[in-house]
Amino acid sequence: MTVFHRGSWPSPARTFLLIHGAGLGSWCWRYLEPRLKMRGHCVLTVDLPIEDLTAGAAAYARVCEDALRQARMPGGVVVVAASMAGLVAPLIDHHDVIRTVYVDAVLPVPGTALADRREDVFSERYFDDFLPRLATTPGGLTRWPAAAAVEAWFGHCDPLTARWAASKVRGQSPKVFTETTPLAAWPDGPLTYIRCSDSPTLNSDWQDRAASELLGVEPVVMDSDHSPFLSHPERLAALLHRAVQETPDRRSVL
Repeated sequence: MTVFHRGSWPSPARTFLLIHGAGLGSWCWRYLEPRLKMRGHCVLTVDLPIEDLTAGAAAYARVCEDALRQARMPGGVVVVAASMAGLVAPLIDHHDVIRTVYVDAVLPVPGTALADRREDVFSERYFDDFLPRLATTPGGLTRWPAAAAVEAWFGHCDPLTARWAASKVRGQSPKVFTETTPLAAWPDGPLTYIRCSDSPTLNSDWQDRAASELLGVEPVVMDSDHSPFLSHPERLAALLHRAVQETPDRRSVL
């Protein structure tokens, strides 16, 4: 299901396409969405088919493209990709995209699978504290237990929000991580990478290096856990609003 809301101000209206990460859904944007609308923007969210074992990054990207075509929202489109959605965003083919913002996201490298690079991409704590607790369902989906989800993703949230978010976590097909990325080459266009400094899941050295080598930008460092859209939605909304003020004529950083 696609859910979208229009902002109330006509200018400088942009459409923010918000793409959730692994195990999450459109519900995770509930605090960020109204803050973007208050700044005059439109918001489009999607629920990726993460429980479909046959769906990979290309299928996720098609869901996003279909949502954009059906919604016909005004203004240029700013794609916001959180975590796993970093594997999806560069595959989106839509003429209205004016900037892509990666929020504590993993990034694809053409010709490789993320699973083959995981020792470089993920943190030591991820391997020591979180990965051993990752469960696999009889149907082949992976799922984080609530306590592990809170520690890995929602550490800056208030306890009530953290428990609510952990209760909403869905099963995740591993295909998007194990497949060779369908990305042949990085597309042109303005890019922003936001690194969350208190995120325990990703390797910050890799993030800084990947932002520079793959995106051609220096990361914006935000004091946050892995899910600033839940823990620090006002600060994230301000960063995203600032991003749309950038002239979309080349790759740049906030």
